Amino acid sequence: QSINEIIISGMGTCYTASVVIAGILRENLSVINTKINIRPHIASEASAFYIDNDMSKTLVIAIAQSGTTIDTNTYVNMAKSRKAFVISFINKRDGDLSKIVHGNLYIGDGRDVEIAVPSTKTYSAHIFLGYLFAYYSQQIFGLKINDIKQKINSLKKIPRLIRINLPKISELLSKVDYSLFAKHKNWFVIYENDFNASTNQEIKIKLSELCYHSIPNYHIDDFLKIEKKDSVIILNTNKKLEEIKDKLSIILN
Repeated sequence: QSINEIIISGMGTCYTASVVIAGILRENLSVINTKINIRPHIASEASAFYIDNDMSKTLVIAIAQSGTTIDTNTYVNMAKSRKAFVISFINKRDGDLSKIVHGNLYIGDGRDVEIAVPSTKTYSAHIFLGYLFAYYSQQIFGLKINDIKQKINSLKKIPRLIRINLPKISELLSKVDYSLFAKHKNWFVIYENDFNASTNQEIKIKLSELCYHSIPNYHIDDFLKIEKKDSVIILNTNKKLEEIKDKLSIILN
């Protein structure tokens, strides 16, 4: 049966992975089928506001680490009862979620990627699985298998690229004056209009967990309006600094 909607849902870090995966699916599936509406929803909100009486043309992708989060499982049960087809991107075998969906795509090959919250490795593995799901979906819509293999080979190169760049990243991090985080009580995560924006919520979550305080995040244009000074600012963008130098000069001054 054909679908006209894909909803990706989860809670916490699994929701931030949902946002990234939604972007991946839009980018890869819109080229071959522009009629599919793809959107991420926080599971607790989805069960309250994004439930239709007939969801027979909806694919729900539940993103989970342990599969025991009540909000996610509640939404899955509600969507399933309305005839949605539900699959999971899940880490843990035999979690509650794995038993109520129509099918599971595990991010490990038999062993859990990690058993912890916050689940950083699980988050990354969810996103890799999102790419694989998008690529194989393209195959169903007619993309040639050789093109799929080429894209998968690009994914396989990522661990090597991380290993190569990790020493450089470590060197840069060693030069950061971390005492600034103690000297300034206000921390902000700001972002630009680019693909990195989809990871912004995850950076916010990880930093908030470090200090047991919810850290605000702003689009850079909105941050300029509040004129905050004496703060630690984490800029999340893949744009070159020269492209946004005017905005940065306002913030730094």
